[in-house]
Amino acid sequence: MSDISIQSQQIRRYKLLKTEHSRLGTLENKNAIQADIECCFLQEKNSKQRYHLKTTNYGQTNNKGLYGLSKDLQVLKSDIVVSVSEKGMIEDVVNIEEIRAKWQSIKDKIMTKHKSDLYNKETEEKITELVEDKERFASSIRYLPPFVSLFSGFSAQTNAEEHYREKQFFIAKDKMPIILQTQKMKKSQIPDVIEIIAEGKLDEDNYEQPGVARFVKTARDNLRAKSDPKLQYIERYAFNNSSLPVQSLCMSTVTIPGFLQQNEKSILKEVL
Repeated sequence: MSDISIQSQQIRRYKLLKTEHSRLGTLENKNAIQADIECCFLQEKNSKQRYHLKTTNYGQTNNKGLYGLSKDLQVLKSDIVVSVSEKGMIEDVVNIEEIRAKWQSIKDKIMTKHKSDLYNKETEEKITELVEDKERFASSIRYLPPFVSLFSGFSAQTNAEEHYREKQFFIAKDKMPIILQTQKMKKSQIPDVIEIIAEGKLDEDNYEQPGVARFVKTARDNLRAKSDPKLQYIERYAFNNSSLPVQSLCMSTVTIPGFLQQNEKSILKEVL
Protein backbone atom coordinates (compact mmCIF):
# COMPACT_ATOMS: atom_id res chain seq x y z
CA MET A 1 0.00 0.00 0.00
CA SER A 2 1.06 3.60 -0.43
CA ASP A 3 2.54 5.68 2.37
CA ILE A 4 -0.76 7.44 3.04
CA SER A 5 -2.50 7.66 6.38
CA ILE A 6 -6.24 7.07 6.34
CA GLN A 7 -8.02 8.68 9.27
CA SER A 8 -11.23 7.10 10.48
CA GLN A 9 -13.59 6.88 13.42
CA GLN A 10 -14.56 3.27 12.96
CA ILE A 11 -15.46 2.14 16.47
CA ARG A 12 -16.60 -1.33 17.49
CA ARG A 13 -17.67 -2.24 21.02
CA TYR A 14 -17.37 -5.64 22.65
CA LYS A 15 -18.16 -7.46 25.87
CA LEU A 16 -15.43 -9.72 27.27
CA LEU A 17 -16.27 -12.69 29.50
CA LYS A 18 -13.47 -14.89 30.80
CA THR A 19 -13.35 -17.75 33.32
CA GLU A 20 -10.29 -19.37 34.85
CA HIS A 21 -10.11 -22.51 36.98
CA SER A 22 -7.00 -24.29 38.19
CA ARG A 23 -6.47 -27.25 40.50
CA LEU A 24 -3.00 -28.17 41.72
CA GLY A 25 -3.17 -31.18 44.00
CA THR A 26 -5.63 -30.14 46.71
CA LEU A 27 -5.33 -26.41 45.93
CA GLU A 28 -8.06 -24.86 43.80
CA ASN A 29 -8.52 -21.35 42.37
CA LYS A 30 -11.35 -19.82 40.37
CA ASN A 31 -11.81 -16.45 38.75
CA ALA A 32 -14.33 -14.79 36.43
CA ILE A 33 -13.66 -11.59 34.50
CA GLN A 34 -15.92 -9.27 32.58
CA ALA A 35 -15.15 -6.01 30.83
CA ASP A 36 -16.26 -3.67 28.06
CA ILE A 37 -13.84 -3.21 25.16
CA GLU A 38 -13.89 -0.33 22.71
CA CYS A 39 -11.83 -0.86 19.56
CA CYS A 40 -11.28 2.19 17.38
CA PHE A 41 -9.52 2.02 14.02
CA LEU A 42 -7.15 5.00 13.75
CA GLN A 43 -5.21 4.75 10.53
CA GLU A 44 -3.48 2.54 7.99
CA LYS A 45 0.04 3.22 6.83
CA ASN A 46 2.52 1.01 4.97
CA SER A 47 0.12 -1.96 5.18
CA LYS A 48 -0.05 -1.72 8.96
CA GLN A 49 -3.15 -0.71 10.87
CA ARG A 50 -3.36 1.14 14.17
CA TYR A 51 -6.11 0.65 16.72
CA HIS A 52 -6.94 2.30 20.01
CA LEU A 53 -8.21 -0.23 22.58
CA LYS A 54 -9.96 1.02 25.68
CA THR A 55 -11.11 -1.28 28.50
CA THR A 56 -13.78 -0.08 30.93
CA ASN A 57 -16.05 -1.59 33.58
CA TYR A 58 -13.42 -4.21 34.35
CA GLY A 59 -14.34 -6.56 37.16
CA GLN A 60 -13.30 -9.94 38.52
CA THR A 61 -14.45 -12.29 41.27
CA ASN A 62 -11.08 -13.30 42.76
CA ASN A 63 -8.95 -10.49 44.15
CA LYS A 64 -6.53 -12.53 46.24
CA GLY A 65 -2.81 -13.08 45.70
CA LEU A 66 -1.69 -13.10 42.08
CA TYR A 67 -5.25 -12.46 40.87
CA GLY A 68 -5.40 -9.24 42.90
CA LEU A 69 -2.03 -8.06 41.61
CA SER A 70 -3.05 -8.84 38.03
CA LYS A 71 -6.25 -6.84 38.48
CA ASP A 72 -4.37 -3.77 39.71
CA LEU A 73 -1.91 -4.08 36.80
CA GLN A 74 -4.79 -4.16 34.33
CA VAL A 75 -4.60 -0.35 34.19
CA LEU A 76 -1.39 -0.73 32.14
CA LYS A 77 -3.41 -2.45 29.39
CA SER A 78 -6.68 -0.53 29.66
CA ASP A 79 -5.83 2.35 27.30
CA ILE A 80 -3.49 1.16 24.59
CA VAL A 81 -2.65 1.91 20.96
CA VAL A 82 -1.38 -1.03 18.93
CA SER A 83 0.04 -1.53 15.47
CA VAL A 84 -1.20 -4.64 13.66
CA SER A 85 0.96 -6.38 11.06
CA GLU A 86 -0.10 -7.56 7.61
CA LYS A 87 -0.55 -11.00 9.18
CA GLY A 88 -3.28 -9.58 11.41
CA MET A 89 -1.53 -9.77 14.79
CA ILE A 90 -0.23 -7.16 17.22
CA GLU A 91 3.28 -6.11 16.25
CA ASP A 92 3.91 -3.00 18.31
CA VAL A 93 2.55 -0.92 21.20
CA VAL A 94 2.59 2.65 19.94
CA ASN A 95 1.89 4.55 23.18
CA ILE A 96 4.46 2.71 25.29
CA GLU A 97 5.73 5.98 26.76
CA GLU A 98 2.30 6.67 28.26
CA ILE A 99 2.24 3.16 29.73
CA ARG A 100 5.69 3.64 31.26
CA ALA A 101 4.59 6.92 32.79
CA LYS A 102 1.46 5.26 34.16
CA TRP A 103 3.54 2.51 35.80
CA GLN A 104 5.86 5.05 37.41
CA SER A 105 2.84 6.88 38.85
CA ILE A 106 1.17 3.79 40.38
CA LYS A 107 3.97 1.34 41.20
CA ASP A 108 4.62 2.51 44.77
CA LYS A 109 0.94 2.26 45.69
CA ILE A 110 0.48 -1.14 44.03
CA MET A 111 3.63 -2.73 45.42
CA THR A 112 2.87 -1.43 48.93
CA LYS A 113 -0.60 -2.93 48.69
CA HIS A 114 0.68 -6.34 47.53
CA LYS A 115 3.96 -6.44 49.43
CA SER A 116 4.68 -9.96 50.68
CA ASP A 117 7.28 -12.72 50.48
CA LEU A 118 6.00 -13.46 46.97
CA TYR A 119 5.67 -9.90 45.69
CA ASN A 120 8.65 -7.78 46.66
CA LYS A 121 11.25 -5.47 45.16
CA GLU A 122 12.21 -8.15 42.63
CA THR A 123 8.62 -8.28 41.38
CA GLU A 124 8.59 -4.50 40.95
CA GLU A 125 11.87 -4.64 39.02
CA LYS A 126 10.54 -7.34 36.68
CA ILE A 127 7.44 -5.29 35.86
CA THR A 128 9.61 -2.22 35.26
CA GLU A 129 11.88 -4.23 32.95
CA LEU A 130 8.83 -5.42 31.02
CA VAL A 131 7.37 -1.96 30.35
CA GLU A 132 10.83 -0.61 29.49
CA ASP A 133 11.27 -3.29 26.82
CA LYS A 134 8.84 -2.29 24.08
CA GLU A 135 9.18 -5.55 22.15
CA ARG A 136 8.70 -7.73 25.24
CA PHE A 137 5.65 -5.75 26.33
CA ALA A 138 4.02 -6.19 22.91
CA SER A 139 4.84 -9.90 23.04
CA SER A 140 3.34 -10.19 26.54
CA ILE A 141 -0.12 -9.10 25.33
CA ARG A 142 -0.09 -10.54 21.81
CA TYR A 143 -1.59 -13.92 22.77
CA LEU A 144 -3.80 -12.76 25.64
CA PRO A 145 -7.55 -12.12 25.44
CA PRO A 146 -8.96 -9.73 24.37
CA PHE A 147 -5.96 -8.84 22.19
CA VAL A 148 -5.59 -12.21 20.45
CA SER A 149 -9.39 -12.43 20.18
CA LEU A 150 -9.46 -9.22 18.13
CA PHE A 151 -6.17 -9.65 16.26
CA SER A 152 -5.95 -13.40 15.73
CA GLY A 153 -4.43 -13.55 12.27
CA PHE A 154 -7.72 -14.98 10.97
CA SER A 155 -10.29 -13.11 8.92
CA ALA A 156 -13.24 -13.67 6.60
CA GLN A 157 -10.67 -14.32 3.83
CA THR A 158 -8.82 -17.02 5.77
CA ASN A 159 -7.98 -20.22 3.93
CA ALA A 160 -6.30 -23.28 5.46
CA GLU A 161 -3.74 -21.61 7.69
CA GLU A 162 -1.39 -22.26 10.57
CA HIS A 163 -0.73 -19.78 13.37
CA TYR A 164 1.34 -19.65 16.51
CA ARG A 165 0.13 -19.08 20.06
CA GLU A 166 1.66 -19.00 23.53
CA LYS A 167 -0.10 -19.94 26.75
CA GLN A 168 0.96 -19.27 30.31
CA PHE A 169 1.46 -22.57 32.11
CA PHE A 170 0.38 -22.45 35.75
CA ILE A 171 3.55 -24.05 37.18
CA ALA A 172 6.08 -23.09 34.51
CA LYS A 173 8.43 -20.17 34.15
CA ASP A 174 8.13 -20.12 30.37
CA LYS A 175 5.02 -20.23 28.22
CA MET A 176 3.70 -23.21 26.29
CA PRO A 177 4.21 -22.90 22.50
CA ILE A 178 1.12 -23.89 20.51
CA ILE A 179 0.64 -24.59 16.82
CA LEU A 180 -2.86 -23.56 15.72
CA GLN A 181 -4.35 -25.02 12.54
CA THR A 182 -7.65 -24.11 10.91
CA GLN A 183 -9.93 -27.14 10.86
CA LYS A 184 -13.17 -25.82 9.43
CA MET A 185 -14.48 -22.76 7.64
CA LYS A 186 -18.18 -22.51 6.91
CA LYS A 187 -20.88 -20.03 6.16
CA SER A 188 -23.03 -19.22 9.15
CA GLN A 189 -26.82 -19.30 9.13
CA ILE A 190 -26.51 -15.53 9.55
CA PRO A 191 -26.14 -13.81 6.14
CA ASP A 192 -22.61 -12.68 5.20
CA VAL A 193 -21.05 -14.28 8.32
CA ILE A 194 -18.14 -16.71 7.99
CA GLU A 195 -17.21 -19.05 10.85
CA ILE A 196 -13.68 -20.29 11.44
CA ILE A 197 -12.68 -23.10 13.79
CA ALA A 198 -9.03 -23.71 14.68
CA GLU A 199 -7.50 -26.36 16.92
CA GLY A 200 -4.16 -26.14 18.67
CA LYS A 201 -1.57 -28.66 19.74
CA LEU A 202 1.56 -28.39 21.85
CA ASP A 203 4.62 -27.54 19.78
CA GLU A 204 6.64 -30.43 21.19
CA ASP A 205 9.71 -29.61 19.08
CA ASN A 206 10.05 -26.28 20.88
CA TYR A 207 8.73 -27.25 24.31
CA GLU A 208 11.34 -27.99 26.94
CA GLN A 209 10.41 -27.78 30.59
CA PRO A 210 12.79 -29.86 32.72
CA GLY A 211 11.86 -27.60 35.65
CA VAL A 212 8.22 -28.70 35.35
CA ALA A 213 9.22 -32.38 35.43
CA ARG A 214 11.37 -31.85 38.52
CA PHE A 215 8.62 -29.89 40.26
CA VAL A 216 5.95 -32.52 39.57
CA LYS A 217 8.13 -35.47 40.59
CA THR A 218 9.25 -33.70 43.77
CA ALA A 219 5.76 -32.53 44.73
CA ARG A 220 4.38 -36.02 44.21
CA ASP A 221 7.41 -37.65 45.85
CA ASN A 222 7.58 -40.03 42.92
CA LEU A 223 10.46 -39.98 40.43
CA ARG A 224 8.35 -42.04 38.01
CA ALA A 225 5.34 -39.73 38.14
CA LYS A 226 4.01 -38.55 34.78
CA SER A 227 4.93 -34.91 34.19
CA ASP A 228 4.18 -34.30 30.51
CA PRO A 229 1.27 -31.84 30.10
CA LYS A 230 -1.69 -32.68 27.89
CA LEU A 231 -3.25 -29.80 25.96
CA GLN A 232 -6.69 -29.24 24.47
CA TYR A 233 -7.00 -25.91 22.67
CA ILE A 234 -9.62 -24.44 20.34
CA GLU A 235 -10.47 -21.03 18.89
CA ARG A 236 -13.70 -20.12 17.06
CA TYR A 237 -14.46 -16.92 15.16
CA ALA A 238 -17.35 -15.32 13.32
CA PHE A 239 -16.54 -12.60 10.77
CA ASN A 240 -18.85 -10.29 8.86
CA ASN A 241 -17.01 -8.59 5.98
CA SER A 242 -14.33 -7.23 8.31
CA SER A 243 -10.89 -8.12 9.64
CA LEU A 244 -12.35 -7.79 13.15
CA PRO A 245 -14.64 -10.55 14.45
CA VAL A 246 -18.23 -10.13 15.54
CA GLN A 247 -17.64 -12.91 18.06
CA SER A 248 -14.79 -15.12 19.21
CA LEU A 249 -14.27 -18.00 21.61
CA CYS A 250 -11.05 -19.42 23.02
CA MET A 251 -11.01 -22.52 25.23
CA SER A 252 -8.07 -24.44 26.65
CA THR A 253 -7.39 -27.22 29.12
CA VAL A 254 -3.95 -28.21 30.37
CA THR A 255 -3.66 -31.36 32.46
CA ILE A 256 -1.02 -33.46 34.15
CA PRO A 257 -3.07 -36.52 35.11
CA GLY A 258 -3.60 -36.84 38.84
CA PHE A 259 -1.77 -33.61 39.60
CA LEU A 260 -2.83 -30.49 37.67
CA GLN A 261 -5.79 -29.18 35.70
CA GLN A 262 -5.93 -25.67 34.27
CA ASN A 263 -9.03 -24.48 32.37
CA GLU A 264 -9.60 -21.15 30.64
CA LYS A 265 -12.47 -19.87 28.51
CA SER A 266 -12.88 -16.42 27.01
CA ILE A 267 -15.73 -15.05 24.93
CA LEU A 268 -15.61 -11.75 23.07
CA LYS A 269 -18.88 -10.59 21.54
CA GLU A 270 -19.65 -7.42 19.66
CA VAL A 271 -22.29 -5.20 21.24
CA LEU A 272 -24.47 -3.52 18.63
